[in-house]
Amino acid sequence: MSFEQRTGDAQRMVEVAKEDLWSVPAVRNRLIHVAYGAENIVPTEASSLLRYVRTPTTLHIRFAPDFFVADRDDPARTYLLEYKCTRSPLRYQGRINEIRRTTGNPAIGTADIGQWEASAYDNYRALAKLGIRVAVLNYCAYHPRPLLCEFVDRVAAIHRNVPRPTDRKGSGTPFVNIDLNHLRSFETFLAEEHGLELAVTAPLVGRVATRLLAELPSH
Repeated sequence: MSFEQRTGDAQRMVEVAKEDLWSVPAVRNRLIHVAYGAENIVPTEASSLLRYVRTPTTLHIRFAPDFFVADRDDPARTYLLEYKCTRSPLRYQGRINEIRRTTGNPAIGTADIGQWEASAYDNYRALAKLGIRVAVLNYCAYHPRPLLCEFVDRVAAIHRNVPRPTDRKGSGTPFVNIDLNHLRSFETFLAEEHGLELAVTAPLVGRVATRLLAELPSH
């Protein structure tokens, strides 16, 4: 999948979440969802200039999470929030077998394995080591729980891929695989981190998931 398509999918995910969750009074009256990060505040001219520069500073700018969430009742619980849209499951049996060996989990399968861009993941983990709270909201079209959310310091990479220069398949972007079962459902995350009742969050999250599954299905 190209960079442009990944960006477009994530943007649509943001739009649907804003419409059906963040703007709903039951959530809006408690949580403030604020634009942040390169996608929202860095001019196109600067983004283009930095796109292929890989210093720690430029990577931090390019992969800064795109939003933050502040809790009106407890502002100290503020955290950065990044959106990830995953539509293509891992289909290489050899890699799945390798992940089973390295994790010691023979039951892990295609539906359990997510994929994030390695540079983004590394930047989030670096921020977490500084004490900065970073959560990732991951829409995964092929997982039984399509909307998952977790703090990145609780999400360990179970495989890291560095594409070969001669590999012409895919985007050629280095990535990490993660075990999606280690992430909480989004409704559970909102309930446990902010005290929002599941009776309120579950229908809202379900509505977002239903729209995303229709518009951004697995492929």
